[in-house]
Amino acid sequence: MSLKLDIVLKIDFNIQYQYQLQSNKFFTNNTMTKPLIADTKPQLMTLKPGKYYWCSCGSSSKQPFCDGSHQGTSFTPMEFTITEEKKVAMCLCKDTKNTPFCDGSHASL
Repeated sequence: MSLKLDIVLKIDFNIQYQYQLQSNKFFTNNTMTKPLIADTKPQLMTLKPGKYYWCSCGSSSKQPFCDGSHQGTSFTPMEFTITEEKKVAMCLCKDTKNTPFCDGSHASL
């Protein structure tokens, strides 16, 4: 019985490890430790007044906004509000000190 359990655990570990390698995510014990760099340049866009959720983990397929891909990690999206329509440069490198906006940090990556 122990042998079957070992085989199942090894198979599960291998599948999980391959997924982590293929998705290029940084994990330690199934916990993402660093955000992914979604891009090395900002996304320029015009935002209308409203509430937005910036992706802090870098895994979202709807960059620069959250799609819930952070679930199961220690990351949470950053809520921010725009009060009037304006052009912005949204950070995609996830290294900005002016979240969620670009501060040029991508230049040093």
